[in-house]
Amino acid sequence: MNKKILIVGVVILVVGIVLAAVGFTGILNKTPSDMESDYNSDEGDYESYDKGDTVTVTGEITNESETNFFGETMYTYEMGDTDWGFVSGEDLGDEGDTITVTLECKEESVMGSSVEYMEAKSVQTIPLMGILGIVIAIAGGIIAAVGFIKGNGEEDQEPYQEEPYQQGPAQQSQQPGQQQSQQPGQQQSTQSAAAAPTQQQTQESENACEVCGEELRYIDEYDRWYCDNCQEYK
Repeated sequence: MNKKILIVGVVILVVGIVLAAVGFTGILNKTPSDMESDYNSDEGDYESYDKGDTVTVTGEITNESETNFFGETMYTYEMGDTDWGFVSGEDLGDEGDTITVTLECKEESVMGSSVEYMEAKSVQTIPLMGILGIVIAIAGGIIAAVGFIKGNGEEDQEPYQEEPYQQGPAQQSQQPGQQQSQQPGQQQSTQSAAAAPTQQQTQESENACEVCGEELRYIDEYDRWYCDNCQEYK
């Protein structure tokens, strides 16, 4: 389980680092050069974008001007080492500022021809994705550390070993094939058989033949008393 926690933490950490790198560098965003090459100045439109499409661009502001654009006061920005630019209804920054801006493709009719242009929809002065990536990376690092610490803690503990079962005196005396439990009748007959030799030995020393008075001898095979003098069982 702790290995799974460690793996999950490492995965989250890596995802956070990737998001932070993308957020702060803007490597997945379009560049001003990409936008310039996509724009067909002869036709007055973008080859990859239609009206209503959005695109995120990261670059350095190299030129800023205020213009009357289609009857409205707009700010015009040029970015990077290009002549490409976009318009905005508000001041987004000064020359030398690097910004990430989301642009929307718009279309206007000029002298009977349709012209596409990019207008700023939102500007990202703080790299939110980068900050989110840092937060995720920190969380992943904490989870991975917890999994690593718990994993080491379990390795330090000695594995539980069950003590070998010790038989009691009565169980140790039993033979391998002998049954441990007996029915009440069997137990009583066993006790009687065990006690029989003692009683028989006592009777052998005390009993005498009623005929000749000689001492009787007990025969185990026939479970009877025998008089050697009379040569018959009694």
